[in-house]
Amino acid sequence: MDKFLKKASEKLNLLDQSQTKQLFADLLETLELKDFILDSSPDGIILVGEERNIFYQNKVVSSIIAINYPRFYKFRDISSQIVDSDITDFLHDYWADPRKEKTISKEFTYQNGENVKIILVAVFNRFNTFHGHVCDMIRLSDITEKRIKENRLKRSESLAQMTTMTAGVAHEIKNPLGSISLYLQLLRRDFKKHQSLTREQAEKYLKVISEEIDRLNSIVVDFLFAVKPLSVNLRKEEVNNLVFDIGQFVLPELKENGIELELTLAPGLPKLMLDRSLFRQAALNVIKNSMQAIACSHADGKDGKIDIETKLNNDLVSVIFTDNGCGISEDKLSKIFEPYYTTKETGTGLGLTVLFKIIKEHNGDLNVVSRENEGTTFVLSFPVPKDERMKIGYSGKVRYAK
Repeated sequence: MDKFLKKASEKLNLLDQSQTKQLFADLLETLELKDFILDSSPDGIILVGEERNIFYQNKVVSSIIAINYPRFYKFRDISSQIVDSDITDFLHDYWADPRKEKTISKEFTYQNGENVKIILVAVFNRFNTFHGHVCDMIRLSDITEKRIKENRLKRSESLAQMTTMTAGVAHEIKNPLGSISLYLQLLRRDFKKHQSLTREQAEKYLKVISEEIDRLNSIVVDFLFAVKPLSVNLRKEEVNNLVFDIGQFVLPELKENGIELELTLAPGLPKLMLDRSLFRQAALNVIKNSMQAIACSHADGKDGKIDIETKLNNDLVSVIFTDNGCGISEDKLSKIFEPYYTTKETGTGLGLTVLFKIIKEHNGDLNVVSRENEGTTFVLSFPVPKDERMKIGYSGKVRYAK
């Protein structure tokens, strides 16, 4: 229909009165249909030209944000139309950026007493209109209810996880408490039986009690770390430098256990927004997991090896940990991030739960690929800050022999 109207308008002087009337009737019908569709949208839509003048806005705009001219908006500057200076500042900062993205969005929160309103402003760059104008399309969405539902779901999930983890703690502390109780009874019995204990006997009992107290402390510390909100201090960091330092730190222990370590650090990596301490803990959790997996496969006479690689993939930097340990069966792989789930004889089963939590605090992603009796790969992916995508970082390759 639009192509027909365009061709007809080019030959308007050749049309008779009846054809002209029909053309304008069709055009009016098309415009009314367009307005009906756009006004039925739950989102506000504004088309802005290259001079930042408004070509079009639907009726929904005025119900989402405060505007100065609900009806007579055409060709007005966007800054004079939108009342909120935070939104106009966001738009002008975007347009002023010579390396701007094709699409960008930002949330704005408004509070009036106890009422909160959350608006998502999205800009779609270089949008072509029917008349051949090049415009940017601004979409305004009221996402208040969506965020309320998401927060409600998060609270429900947190409560469910807390219940699971509390039950896990109760189960985990039974064994060390039982051991402490047993050895205190033995200590009391031997003291009554012999009136006095030899130094060797006392040290034997106290050593076991001390070990079980340390185990209890570890359970409590891991539990608190897993359930309490993390204090995240994000700063721009060279991920290759962090990986190299971690490799140097774990190397003595790996050598002692006959495990080879190889680092492959990709060239040209931009800096990432990372919490140095939390990243280190996440990496050490993965390496510890790999060491335990390699230990369980040494019965086959296979030499242990851990590869750590950094890689840039579009707008993500991945840190990839690969080991040739015993691997994880497919039926167990889906459970490894559940609290207190472990396939090992020692440990609380919270290491990978904590790892998952740390990666999510960095807005990152975590993937695991494993084959039983072959090995496991953990891929930790982190988003690249926009202002760092063109920068070059440290690169190199380091091989550590056993």
